[in-house]
Amino acid sequence: MHKDSLGNEGRTVAGDVQVMRAGTGIFHCEFNREDKPTRLFQLWIDMRAPDASPRWASTAFPKANQTGRFATVASGRVGRGGLPIDADACVLGATVRAGEQDRA
Repeated sequence: MHKDSLGNEGRTVAGDVQVMRAGTGIFHCEFNREDKPTRLFQLWIDMRAPDASPRWASTAFPKANQTGRFATVASGRVGRGGLPIDADACVLGATVRAGEQDRA
């Protein structure tokens, strides 16, 4: 669960992707309301403009026909898809079974 000082609140389920730009300042927390442990993967990427206003967004990871294939989940590059970020970066993700390789 995500909650922040901008009034954003959302439940991020397994496989979802969220982005947050701290920018000029934001208070936030991530917490687990489930009865079982939560695992998450978090990346911190330097922004192009650190003085930008803060923001938050979330979306489901593209699952259909993606097994073994990379998909853009967040990008600061025009036309790459995924959630927009204010950075010179492109974050890719894939669902890969044991022994499987990327088919891209």
